[in-house]
Amino acid sequence: MNQCQTVKSVEEEINRQFSFKLEVKGRTYYMQAESYGEKEAWIGALGKAMIKQSVMIDDQDEDAYM
Repeated sequence: MNQCQTVKSVEEEINRQFSFKLEVKGRTYYMQAESYGEKEAWIGALGKAMIKQSVMIDDQDEDAYM
């Protein structure tokens, strides 16, 4: 997840219900869930993983300076 840049809903952008995209290392992956709730769960879980990875990297950087 450290290479993940963006995760967001794209239903109107690509005209597909319950769709979202994940941008990783210059590539864009489009996905489609089976329901609105499932789409939101995926976006939430991926977003949390991105934040967690970012915090872990920041903590490692701080430890290097101590």
